[in-house]
Amino acid sequence: VMMPVMDGFETCRRLKADPQTTDIPVIFMTALTDSVEKVTGFGVGAVDYVTKPFQIEEVLARVNTHLALRSMQKQLQAQNVQLQQEIAVRRQAEAELRLTQFSVDHASDAIFWFNAEGGISYVNDAACALVRYPREILLDMHLHEIEVDVDQQDWSRHWQEIKERRSYTMETRIRAKGGIVIPLEATVSYLEFGGKEHAFVYARDISDRKRAEQSLNESYLHLKESSRKLEELHQQLLQAEKMASIGQLAAGVAHEINNPIAFGGSNLASLQTYFSYLLQLVAAYERSEGLLQDHTEIRDQIATARKQLNFDYVRADFKSLMDESLDGIQRVRR
Repeated sequence: VMMPVMDGFETCRRLKADPQTTDIPVIFMTALTDSVEKVTGFGVGAVDYVTKPFQIEEVLARVNTHLALRSMQKQLQAQNVQLQQEIAVRRQAEAELRLTQFSVDHASDAIFWFNAEGGISYVNDAACALVRYPREILLDMHLHEIEVDVDQQDWSRHWQEIKERRSYTMETRIRAKGGIVIPLEATVSYLEFGGKEHAFVYARDISDRKRAEQSLNESYLHLKESSRKLEELHQQLLQAEKMASIGQLAAGVAHEINNPIAFGGSNLASLQTYFSYLLQLVAAYERSEGLLQDHTEIRDQIATARKQLNFDYVRADFKSLMDESLDGIQRVRR
C-alpha cells in the first residue's frame, strides 16, 4: 500500500478506472493491519488483503483462489451473455410465434388441423365461421362429422392417401351446422413432427364460383340449343330456297312443256276430226261394194288391201288411242 509517488490505493483506483484493466483482480500486500486501511482497500476495488509478514504458500493459495474465482466469473459472464442472447432469441421467436398465431387465427381462409385418427386439433376463426360451430365444439369433433365425402369406416384409407400425396389441392364439400352443404377448394398438407402425424387443411368457400360455373354451363347449354334451332331454321330456309328454285324451274319447265302439249292437243283433235272424215268415206265405199259385183279384180284388190292393213282393228284401236292421248294431255295440263 505504502509506495513512493503513488500509493497502492490510487494505483488500484486507476486500474479499475481503465476498461482494459478493470477486470484484473488486485491483492494488497502491506504491513498495515488497521481495519480502516483494509476497508479502504476493498473500497477501491481490491479482492483480498495480505499483511506482512506472510507465508508464500498462503499468498500462492490466495492468488490461485482469486484466479479461479476470476475464471469462474468470466465463465459466468460469458454464460450470462449467452443466456441473455438466448433469452433475446426466444423472446423474438415468441413474438414471431404470437404474430404467426395471430395471422393464422385471423386468416381469411378456413384452417383445420387434424391428427392421424381424424380428430380436429385446431381451427381458426374463419373455420368456425364457415361451419358455424364454436371452437370448443369443433375440437371435440372428427373430420368425418363435417366433411361430406369422408366416411368413418373408410378413414384409414383416406389418411393413407393423405400420407402418400403429401400436399395437394382438391375440391370437396363440408357440412355446416344445420346440415348446410358448402363446396370448398382445399389444400391438404401432411407433416410428421415431434413423433406425431398431422394434416393441415386450408379451405376456401367456392359457392359463388360454383354458382357462376352452373350459370355459365346453363348459358352454354342455352347457347347450344339456340345454335341448334338456328341451324334448323337455316336448313329450313335452305330447303325453302331449294323449293322456290324447284318451283321456278318447274314453272319454266311447265311453260316449255305446255306449248308443245297445246300444239299436240290441238293437232290430235284435228287428226281425230280428219280420221272421222276418212272413216265416213270408207263407210260410203263399203256401202257401194254391191255395185262391184261384176268387177271381181277390183273387189279382190280391196279385200287384199283391207286384210293387209288389218283395217277393222285399226279403226277400232284408233279411237282408243286418241282418247288415251287426249286424256294424257289433259292430265299434263292440270
